[in-house]
Amino acid sequence: MQATRKFIHRSSLSFSAVLMLAVAMGSAQGQTPDHGKFRAVIRSADYPCAHVKDVREVDANTWDIQCNSGFFLVTRSEDGTLSAVKKAEASD
Repeated sequence: MQATRKFIHRSSLSFSAVLMLAVAMGSAQGQTPDHGKFRAVIRSADYPCAHVKDVREVDANTWDIQCNSGFFLVTRSEDGTLSAVKKAEASD
C-alpha cells in the first residue's frame, strides 16, 4: 500500500512537471521576443546591430526589424529557433 502511494505521488509530480514545461514552451512560442533578443539574433547571423529601432509583427512567427544598421526579417521555426536575414529596404 505504501509503495503504491509513493508511485502515485511520483507519477503526479512527473505529470505536473511535464505539463508546466509544455505550457511554458507553448506560451513562449506565441510571444514576441524583446529587442535584446532580436539584436542578439541579428548579430549571431553576422550582421551589425547596436540598437533595435522598430519591430513590426508580420505574423505570429515573423517580424520586420529596423536596426541602426539596416532592415532585417526575423523568423521563428517550429522548434523555437530564431533566424535573421538582411533586407534590401523597409517594407510597408
